[in-house]
Amino acid sequence: MKIRKYIWILYLIGGLIVLISIFTPTSDNDDTQTLYFVWMTQFSRF
Repeated sequence: MKIRKYIWILYLIGGLIVLISIFTPTSDNDDTQTLYFVWMTQFSRF
């Protein structure tokens, strides 16, 4: 069950990074969308 906890923490951090990227105007839009897409596709696996 430890592995599942670490995965959950990783996705929580990933989600925060995505949110920060979206709300930070200095970040590149394409990078943010790609990161968000990758994060969502990986998240939907579990």
